[in-house]
Amino acid sequence: MPRPSRPTRPATSHSASADMEELRPNYFLVRENRARHILKGEGKLDEKTFTLTTWRRDGLLARLRDNGFTVYTLEDRVDALPGLPPPLPIGPEVTRPVNNIERISYFDMLALTWVPVDAVAVEGQKQVTLRAGWLIRRRKGRGEASFYKVFAERTGGAGLTATDETTALMLGYAQARRKRPPLVVQPHGEGWLLPDLELPPPHRSLMERLAERRDGGWYVDNRVADLAGEVYAKLGLELVER
Repeated sequence: MPRPSRPTRPATSHSASADMEELRPNYFLVRENRARHILKGEGKLDEKTFTLTTWRRDGLLARLRDNGFTVYTLEDRVDALPGLPPPLPIGPEVTRPVNNIERISYFDMLALTWVPVDAVAVEGQKQVTLRAGWLIRRRKGRGEASFYKVFAERTGGAGLTATDETTALMLGYAQARRKRPPLVVQPHGEGWLLPDLELPPPHRSLMERLAERRDGGWYVDNRVADLAGEVYAKLGLELVER
């Protein structure tokens, strides 16, 4: 079962400036040609990339660093993920008018995804009922989504404070941390199938390196199951085996 299994540590370098950068499990971009002599015999070395094929990963990384080369690994990417902020308190119901092309969704703390809010007509004006403290996503027609924190105005209306997708989702996961049960994961072939949730962009980008979408979830093989579990743990999520 995937679970955090190592202490976190500061990343050894920034990805863009590293001599070697791990793009996918055991597949590296090599920016510093002087490192190539250490890589020989450890895997497949192409013009700009290296694929590790031996079992000596930890020893190879240690030798590279001992020789002054900076290596940015997938472990470093996990360690660099942001932590959860303090959660916003959930307040009273508030209402907000919407037009015909406006679609509002809120972050559901149990489903861990955006759930549409139905608009109702009140005296000829469509409106939605929200809660102060909610994180919402708004779309107008086919335009790009925008994200907001909801607050209660003195009039009882819903005020909106603009934010970005990462902040909105991180705040949503912070609220969900103490309210939802553990997530169920399933053994799947030579790895695991993790739930495909609405992840913040940094976490989603990293899961795209670690896993592949399959059968309605993220498939991770056993080599990186622990790391994928750490990505979820960064969001306050506990994984349990079915």
